[in-house]
Amino acid sequence: MAAIAPDDRAAAEEIYATLLARCDGPPPDATSLSVELRPVARTLGELAVFLGHDDEVAAHFAQAATIADRWNAPHWAAEARSRTTT
Repeated sequence: MAAIAPDDRAAAEEIYATLLARCDGPPPDATSLSVELRPVARTLGELAVFLGHDDEVAAHFAQAATIADRWNAPHWAAEARSRTTT
């Protein structure tokens, strides 16, 4: 999100490409989910919106909802599902 706030598209593209490899898990270097960390797929969804990757947005948010369900994080799941259509 640090790339979105200053409208840094180059950094956002780099981060997006890096995170694609981790889309099924927690953020890089997360050793414990006891800390509140949202699914990487949720961040990918936000970056896809920012970068105009419109054909990928819904899939990222749907994946984030699935991961949040697996983690028993209903607040993240509901928020991600709400973004699959917006």
